[in-house]
Parts: sequence; C-alpha cells; structure tokens
Amino acid sequence: MRFPLTVRLITLLTLLATFFVAEPAGRCQTYQSDKTRIVQKTTASEILVLTPQEKSFLARKKVIKMCIDPNWMPLEMIKNGKHIGMTAEYIAIIAKMIGTPIQMVPTHDWSESIAFAKARKCDIFSLAMPTPERRTYMNFTRPYLSIPLVMAARTETPFIDNISLITDKKIGLVKGYAFNEILRKRFPKMQIVDVASAPEGLKQVVSAKLFGFIGTLATVGYTIQKDFVGELKVAGKFDERWELGIGVRNDEPVLVTIFDKAIAAIDSKTHQQILNNWIAVRYDQKDNRKLIIQILLLAAVGLLILLWHNYTLRKYNRKLHEQNVKIQQQAEKLHLTEKKLRLQQKMEAVGLMAGGVAHDLNNILSGIISYPELILLKLPADSPLRRPVTAILDSGKRAADVVADMLTITRGVAAVKDKVTINQEIENAINSPEVSTLNGHHQEITLTTELAPELRNIEGSSVHIRRVLTNLIMNAFEAISGPGEIIITSCNLNIDTPDMEGYLTKPGEYIAITIQDNGPGISATDQARIFEPFYSKKNMGRSGTGLGLAIVWNIIEDHEGKIKLKSDTTGTTFTIYLPAAEASSDKTEPASEPDTDATVTGLYGNSEKILIVDDETIQRDIASELLTSLNYQTLTAASGEEGIERLRKEHIDLVLLDMLMEPGINGRQTYAYMSEIKPGLKAVIASGFSENSEVEKALAYGPSAFIKKPYTIQCLGEIVKRMLKKDSA
Repeated sequence: MRFPLTVRLITLLTLLATFFVAEPAGRCQTYQSDKTRIVQKTTASEILVLTPQEKSFLARKKVIKMCIDPNWMPLEMIKNGKHIGMTAEYIAIIAKMIGTPIQMVPTHDWSESIAFAKARKCDIFSLAMPTPERRTYMNFTRPYLSIPLVMAARTETPFIDNISLITDKKIGLVKGYAFNEILRKRFPKMQIVDVASAPEGLKQVVSAKLFGFIGTLATVGYTIQKDFVGELKVAGKFDERWELGIGVRNDEPVLVTIFDKAIAAIDSKTHQQILNNWIAVRYDQKDNRKLIIQILLLAAVGLLILLWHNYTLRKYNRKLHEQNVKIQQQAEKLHLTEKKLRLQQKMEAVGLMAGGVAHDLNNILSGIISYPELILLKLPADSPLRRPVTAILDSGKRAADVVADMLTITRGVAAVKDKVTINQEIENAINSPEVSTLNGHHQEITLTTELAPELRNIEGSSVHIRRVLTNLIMNAFEAISGPGEIIITSCNLNIDTPDMEGYLTKPGEYIAITIQDNGPGISATDQARIFEPFYSKKNMGRSGTGLGLAIVWNIIEDHEGKIKLKSDTTGTTFTIYLPAAEASSDKTEPASEPDTDATVTGLYGNSEKILIVDDETIQRDIASELLTSLNYQTLTAASGEEGIERLRKEHIDLVLLDMLMEPGINGRQTYAYMSEIKPGLKAVIASGFSENSEVEKALAYGPSAFIKKPYTIQCLGEIVKRMLKKDSA
C-alpha cells in the first residue's frame, strides 16, 4: 500500500508529539470548594448562575460522588489515592463553579467503575461517552473533550485509515469502553478482545497476542512514550472520535443540567490551558546555548532520517507498485482462465444432462415419425387423413431437430472427422435453405465474402462446421434492422507465440474465419453469458431454443479451436480459430449420407432375414414394421445375449443393433461376439446419440453402417439396401 507524503508526515509528527507528553509536577488534589486548586489564570466563571431548584438540589445533595477510569493517562488516573490528569483539572474547576464538593470513589478498573455507577454507588462519571447501553442508567452532558480514535500496533505494521480493513484481526479494547460496544454492533465479525486497561492492551500487542489496540490518541501516545518506545507506534487514525463528557445518573435529571451548564461556562482559553498542561513540552526559559545546539543537532538528524525514510519509502513504493501491476495482470489472466473453465464445466454438465434426455426423447420420437410414414404409405392419395398424418410427421421431425440441438451440446459429437474445405463450407452455408430464406426476406442487407484462395483444410466434421457457419450467419441477419452489411472472411494464420489474448494456447498453423455485421452490437451483460445453453434474447419457443451459440461453442471446442466475440455499438464480429490439417495428398472422402428425400421405390428387399436387437419394445416393433413393409423378414431380440442366441440358431443376413441396452451387454459388445460367431456379419448400428467414438469402435468389427434415431423409412431402407449389396470381405 502506498501512502501520500502528507499522511506519513502527519503520522510521524503525531508520534513525535506523544514523546513530549509529561505529567505536571507538584499537583495536589482536592475538590472541596474552599481548597480547590484552579488552573492558574483561568478565565472560567468562579461561581455558576443556578436556578433556585438547582441550588436546593445541591444543598440537599451535599456531596457528589464520582467514579473515574483509574488507568487512563493523560486523561486521568488514580495515583497514591489521588485523581490526576486532564479530567482532574476540569473537575476541580466545576466543583468550584457549583460550590459543592465532588468526592472520588476509588475503583480498581473501568469495569468496576461501571458496576458502581449501575449500583448507584457513584453519581457521575468524570469522563465518558454515551452509548445505548449506558443511557439505561446514565444521562450525559455535552462533550468537553473530543479526541481522535487511533490504533497502536507493532512498528512494522503499515498505516491503516479505515476500521473495516482490520475486521479479520484480533483488536484489543478496554472492557466497558464506549467504542467496545459501538464497534461490536457496527462490525459484528470483528475479533474484539476485552482488556482491563490501555497498558494491558498494549502489552498484548507487543507480545503479538493482539494485532492492535484501539484507544484515544492521548492515551495511546502517552503510554507508548512512557513504556513502549521503539516497540509500538500509532499505526492507524480513523474518522471516528471520542466525544467525552460527564455521565450523570439518570434518576437525578437536575444534576445533568447543572453539569451541562458548568461545562458550557468553561471558555476556550481555559480548555487550551488545560490541554497545554498535559500535551506540551516543558523547558526552562533561561538562555542555554548548549541545549539549543543539542536541539538543533537533534532536529537536523531527525530531518536527515525523515528525508532518508522518504527516499527509501518512495523506492520501495515504486517496487511495490511494479509488483502490484504484475500481480494484477496475473490475476486478470487467472480470472479469464477461471471464467473459461467455469463455462467449460457448465457446458459439460448441461451436455451430460442433455445427452441423456435427448437419447430418451429420440426413442419416443421414433414412433411419432415412423408410424405416420407407414400410415401414409397405405393411405390413398386422395385420403382426407393424409393432411393430419403429415402434420404429425412434420411435428415429429421438428422435435427431432430440437433433440439434435440438445445432443450437440454433448462433447464428442464430432468424433468422426475428415478433411474439410472451409471455403466450400462457407459457400454451402450461404446457399443453405435457412440463410437463403433470410437473405430473401432482408434484401436490404448486403452479404459479401473475402476468402483466402489458398486456405488450408482442417480435420473435422463438415456437417458440424457447416452448422456453425449457418448459425452465425443467421444471427448476423437477425441482428440488423434495416439496411446493413455482413462480411465473411477467411485466412491462414501461423501462430509462433501462443495465447492470442487468451484464446489460443498452442502455437502452430490455424485458419481464421470472421463473420462481421454492422448491427447495434451486444451488451456487456449478454456477452458474458452468450455461449451458455438456453440463454437467448430471442422469443424462446418461437425464434429459437437458446441452444444456437452454445452449440457453436461446443462444436468449435470439439475441433480444438476457439471462438472470439468482439462487439460494440458499431457492430459484432465473431472470429473462429481452427487448427489447420497437416498437408497430405491423401484426402479422405466423407461417407455419403442417405438420401432422406428419396421415395421407397427401389428400396424393397428380396425377403432377406434381418435380426433386430433392441431393449425397447416400441423400437423393435417400429423397425420390424418398417422392414416388413420393405419386403424383409424380421426376427427380434430384447437384449444382446438373446440376439447372440438367435444368431446361433438362425440364418441372418443383417443385424439392426441398438447401441445402448440395459441391462446386459451393449451394442458394441454384442456385435463383437456376433462377429466371432459369424465373421463378416453385416450390421447397422442404431443410437439416439450422434455418431461418436464408441460407435466408431463398433463399426470396426465388420461391414457395418450407422443410423441415428429416430430414422425414416427412406433412411433405414437405403442403408439396409446398401449394406446388403456390400461385400462381406
């Protein structure tokens, strides 16, 4: 922490002042009106003007009993049975003003004084500060002393100017003091330790039992100068002050009025003289050249020490500032990393949940999609039922698309990867039905591309990359209201130094894709959550599911890439970084997808026998109905174990095998056993999940293909037809 020069000078001067606190010599104590020692040359009125009621009260009272803090110098203390200190001088003046003796009741400590006041063994506190608890048994005059609240600590402790900075430290306070009660209420978690007196509290600070001791500047400075020079210092000065007056028992309201009048009658000159008597430097007035020289030398040495201290402090503050800047930079970097990790963990958790839900929904949707297809095959072309049945089929397909979005949240959706030409996928996304429709509705928006001609390929899933691009382009169209522009660029990047503002952590060759629009931009609040699943500013259920950008983020992460968002009021830019594929002349062609728009014509079989293995009854029934309608013979098994037994007993041309089955062995294990029994057995692996690494392992056991649930009759018929024609080698 770096402190201004003025604060450091004030602190040093305050400490120097405490070194000169001295107790006046030769003081005597009596508060009898005829023997009261008044401060010399006081201008306070010697006799106070009192009302008849007040005079009558004092006449009946005869003696006022007083409790004090017996160890609170230089304010007051009991020494050799006498009351000394600043307060003693005030009480002497007041006793003469009211013409009534004030008798001190000796106590061992302040806690005992409080107990005496509650028991009415004393009428007044000589010096006290009002608190809610004290007001239950005492009234208070106006304050006649206002003293700063300070904290003493060991000399190595940095300066502290706010009490809230030490709420986690052990702090000593005299038991029963006003600020003990006030600070406990204001800072309930503050570790306040009760001590009997200021000297006792300061001893515990020296021995490191306490971090600091809070008290008045006068008392703390006096005690440090007297007993703890070189060990303790005033390490904190706070805005709070001790506003100290006389506490008067609340069952004698006339008495508090009398004392309040007396305090009001003490003039400023008297206040200043009392202060000078106790917070001042006393020296002889004679001409002493040797003493003057010594003082000047001491002042010169002190000045040199101060200058050296300031120089050293500036030097260390400069180093500390440099370290603070480094720490802040590291903290910001750590915060960014932590933020990304939290997003990744949240995506993984939501993905795990979405994957399980989506798998179950796909099994349910199989009946909603497949049975309407079978009904449509059997209905006449002019049947009035075709329209509602078609509506059911279309609704099922839309639901399947939403489920596909949920599955894309699951990591590993792009496990099957080939060489992907990014520029071609950009063109495919622009020409997709979704983007073409938006482009037609927003002809005032210009869509342009600036694509690098020699752009490197990437290793990935063309279907998923196309989905990312389509989603971002559609978002750009929807962000612009009125005329606007969308610019799509691609380029090669060679990253020698990792990081890229925290986005890329590995050096190497990358390709970068930017999709930029000049819409109104995205707020900082939305930017912080934009990639979270189900977070959307669109009308949920009508214009989106809230999964679009979560899917984009997940697909890019699956491709070991990063996506960067930059947005302000002039527009939004999404930048995608993807690692480039290694240069190779061998190019893997992606497997052709079934033509889902084809009709069943040409998909009929020749009574080949197909074994359907699925733990869901409805799935077995659906597959059996579809394949039977395509002129295939079907057998069913409810588990992998049952399917293996059926294979041993029957001639099977192809197996339609569910990937996830419970209990018992799953689809991959089942196909492994079946391939041992009948090498070259053809299979179609079905799953409600997208094709992933587990499916890849199953496909490696023999001639096989993958089909995703829910499937249509065209999709199933084409895959089965293609597999039956395939050689078993």
